[in-house]
Amino acid sequence: MQVHRVSPGRHVPARLVGGVLARDLTIGGERWSKGRRLSADDLVVLAQADPAGPVTVLVPDPGELHEDEAAVRLATAVAGKGLTIAARPRVVLTSSPTSQASSTSAWLSSNG
Repeated sequence: MQVHRVSPGRHVPARLVGGVLARDLTIGGERWSKGRRLSADDLVVLAQADPAGPVTVLVPDPGELHEDEAAVRLATAVAGKGLTIAARPRVVLTSSPTSQASSTSAWLSSNG
């Protein structure tokens, strides 16, 4: 992973397209959340924004995953019969009343 520091109101290199914000940031009155993947349009807006202190942008190396994609892959790997995956805005596994996960949870509650 590459780490870059950029300052709003200054030139932002095009190689940062696809980079990920390391913290929340307010640009032109709009809140950009930590984890936002920067588009080419975002870089233009960032470069034209009012000058401010630097922000860290993380650029994943080939083969590295964004944390959201990693969470979806992990949930998919552990989800079994009767489990549903909701992936926005957070990954949530939900069990149906007849799923193995629901039965295990009920057993643990009554025997724990």
